[in-house]
Amino acid sequence: MGQSATVTPDDELIDRIVDVATAHGDVTEVIRTRAFAGSDDANLLIRHVQRRGGKGAYLMVGAGSPGPHHSENFDIAEESIPTAIEILESLIHG
Repeated sequence: MGQSATVTPDDELIDRIVDVATAHGDVTEVIRTRAFAGSDDANLLIRHVQRRGGKGAYLMVGAGSPGPHHSENFDIAEESIPTAIEILESLIHG
């Protein structure tokens, strides 16, 4: 019926994300994966960056929601937001 943009995340960036997340004191589990069915808009953004020589990947922190994204059961783990910000900051400055 329709199509969705796919993306292949960059291994180098995934490695950096895993290293930074593993080193963070509040992170209890890191799952490294290459396949992720992310949202179409994020996939398009990552592909745009990659076509211009940049790196792209997904990062999910506190992703244990009782429901999928965009559903009435989705519930973000608000206590994980500071951890996510610290990880992103480390990736940017690292």
